[in-house]
Amino acid sequence: MTVKNKKTDKMVFKYHYNGLSEEEKSEVRNEFLKASELSYTTFYSKLRKGNFSRLEKNKLEEICNVKFAW
Repeated sequence: MTVKNKKTDKMVFKYHYNGLSEEEKSEVRNEFLKASELSYTTFYSKLRKGNFSRLEKNKLEEICNVKFAW
């Protein structure tokens, strides 16, 4: 039995975020920081490393109204 790779058209959050305008980035970041109570530097560290928790991922998907490929 052969298993085929399932192609996904979901985008990684980091690429989505980097594609936003500066104003949109601020809105997403600020809303996330308000909800998560994380610091500004922690947000960018998590963005760079891609190590958001499951709850943080859910919140980002809710804020952006997009399902991401984590």
